[in-house]
Amino acid sequence: GAGGGEGGMGGGEGGMGGMPAGDPVALVINEVEVEEAGSDTEEYIEIRNNGLEDAVLSEYTLEVVNGSNGQIYQTIGLDAAMPGPLAPGRLLVLAAPALLAGLPDGVVAGELPFSPQNGPDGLRIIHVSGTVTDSMTYEGAIDGWTEGTPAPDDAEDSGLSRCPDGADTDDNGRDFRQSPNTIGAPNLCP
Repeated sequence: GAGGGEGGMGGGEGGMGGMPAGDPVALVINEVEVEEAGSDTEEYIEIRNNGLEDAVLSEYTLEVVNGSNGQIYQTIGLDAAMPGPLAPGRLLVLAAPALLAGLPDGVVAGELPFSPQNGPDGLRIIHVSGTVTDSMTYEGAIDGWTEGTPAPDDAEDSGLSRCPDGADTDDNGRDFRQSPNTIGAPNLCP
């Protein structure tokens, strides 16, 4: 995330999620599908708790920015999918309705209430304190949103996944790869 640091996966003192090892909560954007061949009907955003404690989802929002004008065009409370906490290592998936029924057991899920635009656009998770816990941009850099370099373009036949699964070095170009969609399951990294 936006926590920074050096060393290990995710910086800090060897922690994941861009925060020092032992950080209580470290929500990261883990996988996205925002561009498909034809009409976009199977889009999703997958969020992972890389921390050591439950994440109280009512304390977090997801913001989506239009890279062409810098305007936030969607804000979603993460508790819309589940009012309770997200346990360490668990996934939260916000997806198009057609995808929700096919998710693996145990995945926390809710409907994605909008269709993400093709890029350059960006996503970020914000805590009620105002702290950005993670941010990523795809198909181009956006000032104030891109961690390091932008993630690659989202190809029509694959999504963008953190590789290795959940890793966060605070550089979107290094962390995300085009890979097969694995919604609600561990990322398959080429």
